[in-house]
Amino acid sequence: MLFNIYINSLISALRYSDFGCHLGDEYIGCIVYADDIILLSASLVKLQNMLDICCIQGASLDIQFNADKSYYLFVVGKSYGEVLPALSINGAPIVRANSLRYLGVKFVSDKRLNIDISQVMRKFYAAANAIFHIANMLQNLLSCFHWSHLPYQC
Repeated sequence: MLFNIYINSLISALRYSDFGCHLGDEYIGCIVYADDIILLSASLVKLQNMLDICCIQGASLDIQFNADKSYYLFVVGKSYGEVLPALSINGAPIVRANSLRYLGVKFVSDKRLNIDISQVMRKFYAAANAIFHIANMLQNLLSCFHWSHLPYQC
């Protein structure tokens, strides 16, 4: 809760700049979950501006963004195959990734954004199978008991 209050000035600065994406009237240029921040922009120039705002606001909050732990991924669309400018945090270059994993979902860059949820689905099915196996074992175990022999108390 304290982190949310602390980081709110950064989110507000990004929202106020109006750089980034919108969904209708809602600003969705900045998505924060725990200590992870995702910046969304349709323009590399505006995305770099957003990164600069993060660095300026971060400095005032004593937060230092680490270029070595940051990645950017973009859907290239019509620019597929073109050399695009690199992005940086405080002058340090950020690695361009062809895919990245966020909250268990794999995003893949191509002419369009692709989402690979196969690993999430495998984990779901494994967990569901484990639950069904345990439930089946419990059902078999309970069917072995003779309930009339158990002491009954009110």
